[in-house]
Amino acid sequence: MRHFILVTLFLLIGFTNNNSAQDKDTLTILFVGNSYTYFNNLHQVVEVLSDSTEIKIVADHSTYPGAHLSDHYYSYKGIKTVDKIKSGDYDAVILQDFSMQGVYAPDSIDYYVSRFAKISKECGVKLYLFETWAREIVPQYQEEITSAYSKAALNSGAEILPVGRIWKLAREINPNLEFFRTDGTHPSPLGTFLTAMTMLYKFTGELPANRVPDYFTTDYRGNNFYLMSVGELEFEFCKRIVQQFYNSNENNKP
Repeated sequence: MRHFILVTLFLLIGFTNNNSAQDKDTLTILFVGNSYTYFNNLHQVVEVLSDSTEIKIVADHSTYPGAHLSDHYYSYKGIKTVDKIKSGDYDAVILQDFSMQGVYAPDSIDYYVSRFAKISKECGVKLYLFETWAREIVPQYQEEITSAYSKAALNSGAEILPVGRIWKLAREINPNLEFFRTDGTHPSPLGTFLTAMTMLYKFTGELPANRVPDYFTTDYRGNNFYLMSVGELEFEFCKRIVQQFYNSNENNKP
């Protein structure tokens, strides 16, 4: 359970932390979504990257292939997202809807985000929305996706994680980098890394100073578990893109 002091700090200063690296505040986050979230273990990448920031993120996930927010809300397919939120074990929840929902059914995002916002408020949990990216062959859909998540955030009081717009900026500046898998929709390891950096900066106001050769976490037995490798140039590119976007978008700053 969270300590009263940590909850008070979380509510008053939005995760700001002046402690040393040896005495970090901890932010516990539940990632809710589908394959856009669980491909390449996004929640664990965010957790590992936070080792280099003043706030340690402890991440959990509730995901299912192709899941919509409605599936999570009604606990379809054995999903236990609502029960997890009500458990009281989290400081924040990230919601990610079906990839094309912002184009085909934007009002559905607004409706179910509002339902989750009510649950989150009752549980004292801060709500974030994972603004997804447009598929590779239809980049023009990004505006509609962003609009759908922005409307839902405005109506619910949630905050946006502007992943889609940061992907768009990255692709415009360097179209040769592979952020997609070959299916043109799911993220490559580099795409997940850029997503993780976007989220990390929003939560902590920091980005890692230096790249490590390989990113590892541990499994439930305490064994090392390989996540991904990111080249030096790609690492620096992702950092600069994230910083550039947040610096030029005051409303999205941490």
